[in-house]
Amino acid sequence: WNVAGLKKDEVRTASALAGLWKREFAGSLSRAFLASYLSDVIPAKELPCDFEWEQELSDGYTVMTEVNPLGEIADRIDLVVETTSHLIGVEVKINAGLMDGQLERYSKSLRTRARRASKKGHLLFLAPYGSGVEGVHDSSWGTIENAVREVTRNDDECKNSDPCLVYLVKCFGSYVGQF
Repeated sequence: WNVAGLKKDEVRTASALAGLWKREFAGSLSRAFLASYLSDVIPAKELPCDFEWEQELSDGYTVMTEVNPLGEIADRIDLVVETTSHLIGVEVKINAGLMDGQLERYSKSLRTRARRASKKGHLLFLAPYGSGVEGVHDSSWGTIENAVREVTRNDDECKNSDPCLVYLVKCFGSYVGQF
């Protein structure tokens, strides 16, 4: 991934992550990777009883980058995952800091858009440090690495996937785990 020019560029890294999560990339492996990450980050208490991300994603989902939930140019969330009943924003940081009130604005606009679509909104913060913002779920690049490890150690997910794609996902997890 370093050779590909990702380095520690937030926009490129977020785009690569979005690509790995898309069904079109690796089918069930991509879905399982995303489901594992969401399961680790979004508390079960915010979800219906017996809720499983794998099942929710099986019903269909989209992954988009650089999304303005309400059209405000200042509120551009790095990644947005939309399922039949959830709208999940992921703000990505590697070396940069947060602007004053950034996550609070993003959370408000994301939840407003989710409410208008009759969905549950979640804002996740993916960074090497915590946000300290109530209602925003923190995760680290190690969380991404752990999600990759979990799904690539599962023989059922890997045996139905192209070994080259499994290898790319594993390499991505190892690469970003260093951030």
